[in-house]
Amino acid sequence: MGHLKPSGAERRSGYATAVSVIALAVFYGTVPGQAAFAQTTEGKEQSRTWALNIPSQALSTSLLALSEQMDLLVVATPDLIAAKQAPELKGQLSLQDALDRLFKDSGLAYEVTADRQLILHRTEARPGSALETGGSAMFTSLETNPGEQIAHDASDDMSPRKKPAVALDLEEIVVTGSNIRGANVIGSKLFVFDQEDIRRTGFSSVQDVVQSLPQNFGGGPNAMTAPLQGTENGAQFANRNFGASINLRGLGAGSTLTVINGRRIAAAGGGTFVDISALPLSAVERIEVLPDGASAIYGTDAIAGVTNIILKQNYEGAETRLRYGTVTEGRQQEYKASQLFGTNWQGGGLVLSYEYQKIEPLFSEERDFSASSDLRSLGGSDYRLPFSNPGTLLAGGKSFAIPQGQDGTSLTAGDFISSTANLGNDRRGTTLFPKQERHSFYGHLHQELSGGLRVFAETLYTTRKFEARRPAKTLTLTVPATNPFYVNPVGGLSPVQVRYSFLDDLGPQIDQGRVESYALVAGASLDLSAGWQTELTGTYNGSSENGGLRSGAVNMSALTRALADPNPRTAFNPFGDGSHSNPATLKQISGYSTTNRGFDLWTLDVKSDGPLFALPGGMVKLALGGHYRKESWLIERLDFELASDTKFSVAQDMTRDVRAAFTELLVPLVGDGNRLPGIERLDLSAAFRLEDYSDFGSTRNPRFGLAWSPLPGLSLRGTYGTSFRAPILSQRDTSLNQVFFFPLRDPKSPRGLSNAILLTGNDPDLGPETATTWTVGVDFRPVTLPRFNLSLTYFDTRFKDRLGQVTDLGLLAKDDIFAPLIMRNPAAANTLAYFADPKLVNVVGSTDPAAVDAIVNARLTNIGRSLVRGLDVTTQYGLTTGVGDFILQVNGSLLFDFKESVTDTAPYVDLVDTLDRPVDWRLRSSLSWAYGGFTTTVFVNYTDSYKNKNIIPAETVSSWTTADLTVSYWTGDQSARPWLRDLGFTFSAINVTNARPPFVDNPRGIGFDPEKASPQGRFLAFEITKRW
Repeated sequence: MGHLKPSGAERRSGYATAVSVIALAVFYGTVPGQAAFAQTTEGKEQSRTWALNIPSQALSTSLLALSEQMDLLVVATPDLIAAKQAPELKGQLSLQDALDRLFKDSGLAYEVTADRQLILHRTEARPGSALETGGSAMFTSLETNPGEQIAHDASDDMSPRKKPAVALDLEEIVVTGSNIRGANVIGSKLFVFDQEDIRRTGFSSVQDVVQSLPQNFGGGPNAMTAPLQGTENGAQFANRNFGASINLRGLGAGSTLTVINGRRIAAAGGGTFVDISALPLSAVERIEVLPDGASAIYGTDAIAGVTNIILKQNYEGAETRLRYGTVTEGRQQEYKASQLFGTNWQGGGLVLSYEYQKIEPLFSEERDFSASSDLRSLGGSDYRLPFSNPGTLLAGGKSFAIPQGQDGTSLTAGDFISSTANLGNDRRGTTLFPKQERHSFYGHLHQELSGGLRVFAETLYTTRKFEARRPAKTLTLTVPATNPFYVNPVGGLSPVQVRYSFLDDLGPQIDQGRVESYALVAGASLDLSAGWQTELTGTYNGSSENGGLRSGAVNMSALTRALADPNPRTAFNPFGDGSHSNPATLKQISGYSTTNRGFDLWTLDVKSDGPLFALPGGMVKLALGGHYRKESWLIERLDFELASDTKFSVAQDMTRDVRAAFTELLVPLVGDGNRLPGIERLDLSAAFRLEDYSDFGSTRNPRFGLAWSPLPGLSLRGTYGTSFRAPILSQRDTSLNQVFFFPLRDPKSPRGLSNAILLTGNDPDLGPETATTWTVGVDFRPVTLPRFNLSLTYFDTRFKDRLGQVTDLGLLAKDDIFAPLIMRNPAAANTLAYFADPKLVNVVGSTDPAAVDAIVNARLTNIGRSLVRGLDVTTQYGLTTGVGDFILQVNGSLLFDFKESVTDTAPYVDLVDTLDRPVDWRLRSSLSWAYGGFTTTVFVNYTDSYKNKNIIPAETVSSWTTADLTVSYWTGDQSARPWLRDLGFTFSAINVTNARPPFVDNPRGIGFDPEKASPQGRFLAFEITKRW
């Protein structure tokens, strides 16, 4: 029979969430008024209570939580639970009280059998029974032997003695990491955040929730690192629009696949990652994270793992949330409001959600470690640059600091001192976190039609505006003698140069823009014979990004004219302390730039899955299907800085088609029907996926899983598979490729130099990045301690053909490392085409093939390798006492190796515990206490120390420990005053002790590491939730 019985360990690993509804029709005839408990156990069971804190949500989700805490085995038909909403369960409740509240006004009746099976059925199915009231229950004697039939009135024609129970088809959801309904992820550890987990974190965004996982690395695209990072894996566009990504194992955001409701969505940030900042947290049902290679299931990008954001699809009622948050030091504040509405009818339902969020900026000047790029006061170095106001004048091979406290109109040569310089603080006026404002809308509709046909549709739309302040524009200006403010400390009329900052003239460079993301989904599923089901789904989704420098930029041609202008009323004056040029002139030299990016994704999926045949260990199941998608990528620019564009110019416009076929097999070799000594259970899974790309070819990826339980409460598991990541469309563009012919340093040449043809841009033969991943793990849940579990997972990922570019122009001296990229003494036939290239930059001046000593491939190409190995450790223990329910959880990730090599022939370099790479040990633990309507949770977060090798000698960066606190209270639904019912209050304090991030002597001029620590400090938030 089908059961719904999650355990603490299973719920965290995803086993329980694999099943939202397990169907089995069981109809027991009963005698009205029969005893609830046997005399010997009745009092003990009825007096026991549990501290419950289960929010109003889908009935299936509440049953999962309740069955875990009360050790119940749920038996129900799918039509009973589907599209039903459960009320809130808060407080110290007995089993009967909890079930009475859960099924009040639900139209359902329940029975609890001797072996703690919770059996559900409709009240009208039992005319005349005490169960007709829905809230009434019949508790059978707890002393009855497990599996023994309960005595029934022989006159009842529904008695199982006269009419056997009718088994119905299983209707189960697909869990992350599998295409088979109801199948567990064989061999892998799955991390699950349900609504209660999310609420207890105190976070207000999807990215904050996921990034709290120790298995996730903070490096890569997110709003905090965007101003400081370059491009990822050679991508031509950085995260200029301040999106947020997931970066499992630190292998890059592009190596973690993020899906919504199991479906692929359009990428952002130049196509390098999925922007999870667009997702409304109030619409999230749960989040599942699989930190294991899964390209055999999902295709490209699933190298480090998969994150599945599951949005609500069943909800009854309405929920309103209001939230306000603020830092305790600085001006950053957060405002958030959301409204959720849901209704269900016979065979169908509708969910609508709207969320608004506004976050004010966090300014660099509000933190001493970012207020200035001079870090000496903190124990670091001075990283100020000689671009300032007043500036530094260069003439006659010498530098002269322009004097302070004057307006630049009457300087003489005698006012300057040779070999001096002014240094500028480029952090002044900048933001650490941008200003953002977001609107999100989500809708889901489903309807069951006749003949087992179900149709559904979804839509998701988000618009987000941002504004960030970057360092002011700095330039080395060439000032001719015609400038009315011209002065030359060494004499003569030759042009002088001024290293200058435009901060006082134009302010910091302000990045503004808007990002839109949208998705439309339509599909249908059809129940076939013998438990099979086919589903057809089509999606269209995309992202549209518009952003650029709106102020603070400089138009170079206008500036050149203003510097040469002899009119003192309109010329640009770079010689003063402060801004001393005509405002009209400043307006004329102001520039701007705008970039529009669009990524569209069309997909069509068809999948069938169901049982093949029965083995003694269980049912063998199969899934197979096909996938098609079309990707298109467009980028256009308008540049009023280096150019004077008046209309947008298309920089890239690319498309590709992808076709895939996949299959998955689940084989339960040993189970309840044939368990053996030392083999309680043995499950095998195998998956295979073939993908064909229109622009580079095909790739094949298998995945195998094994789960073996030698003893009750002990499970061993393992996986092996290959994964891949296809080049993004912008990396396939070769329009910007260029050829250079110039001398490079070469110790093997008698001249010390070799004439080399240097190729730059993107290699036209780019292929996929590939990886081999295997894991082994153990899950321990002792039978005698059912609320304790411990999981250990060892992982090994070997990443090859990684995309990279050589920037070391001394590579001819390192043949052993860069051999795949160097062709010495090339044949003439290999060089003629490069000399004919119209983009050739010929510094050598010769076109004779004999003059070419080497060809060097410095293009983006498949050259690198990575090796990541480590251990995940998770544990949980729950304890019910007279003063409430306690849950202790610990999740840690230990990295043994994080090695990289720039080419296949180069040796590995271990980069674990270094700047820009993950640390060897991250930990997040929590202790929750629930009593009555109160829930309090304390989190402790630990990031280990590491080395800053970007300075010489390398320095140790201290470890960082922070604590978070959330306190919530729910009034429940029993208040005499309607406006006080179903009302919740949540207070959260992130980094409650206001722990400073560890100091990092960072050459970027910021004294912390935004990839491993947050500059936010203590952040307090208060949220009110009202369910209607």
